[in-house]
Amino acid sequence: MHVYSRIDMTPFTLYIQSAAACGPAVGEAESLADLRHIDTLSHHAIIDNDWIPDTSFIPKRTFRRISRLSKMSIYAAHYAIKGFPCDHWGQSIFCSRYGEMQHTLNVLNSVYEADLVSPMDFSYSVHNTGQGLFSILNGDTRPSTVISARYDAIEQALLKAYTQLKSGCEAVLLVYAEDHVPDAFHTLIRSAIEPLAFGLVVTATPPKSSGIALHIQCEPHASVMSITGDHGNAHARDVLQIITAGDGQCAVETERLQWTINAEQVG
Repeated sequence: MHVYSRIDMTPFTLYIQSAAACGPAVGEAESLADLRHIDTLSHHAIIDNDWIPDTSFIPKRTFRRISRLSKMSIYAAHYAIKGFPCDHWGQSIFCSRYGEMQHTLNVLNSVYEADLVSPMDFSYSVHNTGQGLFSILNGDTRPSTVISARYDAIEQALLKAYTQLKSGCEAVLLVYAEDHVPDAFHTLIRSAIEPLAFGLVVTATPPKSSGIALHIQCEPHASVMSITGDHGNAHARDVLQIITAGDGQCAVETERLQWTINAEQVG
């Protein structure tokens, strides 16, 4: 048994200055005000494979045949920064547990069949596809981080955002995005993956007008635990739900950590 010292992380607070979200179950929300009009995050539309966000702001022929996941990532990032002065946000963080699984599967199938690998599938199969396309679209050369962290991708991204703010960034763009995984992985990933993306511009100081404060606490377990956790992304939906409501609490427990997030309306 591996034993870890019981040293709790100091709670920290992030202030959401701007936000956007999209997905079959939430539609399109271009701002915090739009998010507040979402009463519940419905599940009836999560299997809608035809739904895509409106990305008409992307110039035609800029990208060829990008996935719905990339479109959702770009949508969430685009409208999140649209609600905050672009010159005032620094680094960006994109997080996704599974990323561009379909493009990755296409590459693996081509290799298995000894066929030529599609350059498009190869280019779009990396985990930072959404971030890369967003930076190309905006000519953005600022540093960026892409996170895949199993159960607690959202929390790890929030923690990364806090460390960047403490290092001198005035504001940080954080984007979460997930889509269905290919059928080939359903025996391994038995939980439903809800297509969902949201973008947040967060700061370490309260907003001048109204906004949402996220109070985050992380406590390590005394030892490694056996977690037969959900392979889905219900927890990400929970985080968006308390942001949408402007209050509430959600928590996730991993093998080593217990995270608790509280939302509070400010301003």
